[in-house]
Amino acid sequence: PSGVKSWGVWYRVGQRTRKMTLGKFPALSLKDAREMAGDALKRVAKGGDPGAEKIAERRRVRDTVRSLAEEWVEARQRPNNSERYVTEVERILRQYVNPQIGSRDIATVTRRDVFDLMDKSAKSGRLVPNQVLAVLRPFMSWCVERGAIDSSPTTDIQTTAKAQPRDRVLSEAELRAFLIAIGRLGPPWTDFLEMLALTGQRRNEVAAAPWTEMDLRAAEWTIPGERAKNGVAHVVALAPRAVKILRARRKTAGREATYVFPAQRGGHAHLSGFGH
Repeated sequence: PSGVKSWGVWYRVGQRTRKMTLGKFPALSLKDAREMAGDALKRVAKGGDPGAEKIAERRRVRDTVRSLAEEWVEARQRPNNSERYVTEVERILRQYVNPQIGSRDIATVTRRDVFDLMDKSAKSGRLVPNQVLAVLRPFMSWCVERGAIDSSPTTDIQTTAKAQPRDRVLSEAELRAFLIAIGRLGPPWTDFLEMLALTGQRRNEVAAAPWTEMDLRAAEWTIPGERAKNGVAHVVALAPRAVKILRARRKTAGREATYVFPAQRGGHAHLSGFGH
């Protein structure tokens, strides 16, 4: 009904009759189709099953670590996590996992492979193996769930190092030098960087803060869980200087503005381009 024509060869394996599609017409000529059919029937005569072999090869290509990881990200990670988290997962896969085992059939990955992967990633930092394991563990569990493997090679593998909480803060001399330096940058960077110092919040949490999160009368900024890195909503007390900065920005931004720090190029995006 669709008008698509293709060549096929019928053969018998035991008591079962099977058909293997060779290719579409006219891309595949009659001569080439006959040669392919002859090769397939020779394999049948030797006890093979060319149709089943073709399906197995297609499954082998589909079930590589790289292809399954891409499916996992789209099926489980993107619908359930922030875009920032998904980007980090994709970075771990791209930078550490795929170069080493990405082309491997998922069924051939062993515990030894996981340890080798973690050991190699440790060259990039003491805690990187933990990040790799944190990605591999749910990925392999998903592969077990969908039947790609019978058991996870990450089972009972422990993290290699414990994260230490950071307590580094700027000294008064450093903070003074910082405030003097950012005063030379001009808008919006002076206000943005000073808000980082005044609130102690993460860079992207400040850059992407919408006006709807700000209560200037109560001098409070409520960051919802979906925007916080740890997924927990929290309230930030705003110092008088922070309120003054926000009031000034609100006055010049207008009521239609979405973000406290809109993108310099305009539109409805928030401030970015931190590398500059």
